Amino acid sequence: MDVLYALLVSDAIARLTSRQEKLQERAIIDSTHLSNIVRGMKAVFRQLQEPQHPTTRKKRVEWQKNDDETTKHQILEHGSKVLLYVWEYTDVLIFGNRLCELRDILYEDPLTKMEEAVEKLQKLGPPDSQAFRKYERMQESIETLRFTRLQRLDNEGEALPSGIKTMMDTLSVYILLSYIFLSSARELEPTLLQIFSISSGIVKASDLLSHVNQAQKLNQSPNAKHGI
Repeated sequence: MDVLYALLVSDAIARLTSRQEKLQERAIIDSTHLSNIVRGMKAVFRQLQEPQHPTTRKKRVEWQKNDDETTKHQILEHGSKVLLYVWEYTDVLIFGNRLCELRDILYEDPLTKMEEAVEKLQKLGPPDSQAFRKYERMQESIETLRFTRLQRLDNEGEALPSGIKTMMDTLSVYILLSYIFLSSARELEPTLLQIFSISSGIVKASDLLSHVNQAQKLNQSPNAKHGI
């Protein structure tokens, strides 16, 4: 039983250790791509604040479009939503669990909402602008996050089978009861030894008395013959 319990414990530790290592790798990838999205949005917001000096017709058209107050307001609005959805997804990674995340995928997926907000940003700028290229990189990061999430959810489902857990619980109870029984038996050993030592002393005393009686009988027999 002890050998079986040790094998089950070692297998459980190996499974959980491998699972934890995979989850740590997924967490590093998620944090990297989330930070890339945040840095990209910060760069876009910074471009809105910096004064631009167009030198060519192509840049002049781009500058006029970015300089429009309505377009700036839309960029700020959708960009703020992207950052909000990044925060929501980070909150799920830190405080959420597997069940809640699966439910959010069906109803309110932060990555889907993030992707929609980035698509709206792409429609506001020309395809050859720097902001548009940043939006494309954000879309790539979102796709990577979606793929990494599937792997992470699969790794989170690699828990111990219920049968192994039941066997470990049963063996734990068995080993605990065996330890209690053996410990109580060891505590009773001195009392039993004392009982056995007393009984052996009584037997030895009775043997000694019988030997004394036999010796007295032998001493009395010659005297009786001499008197006759």
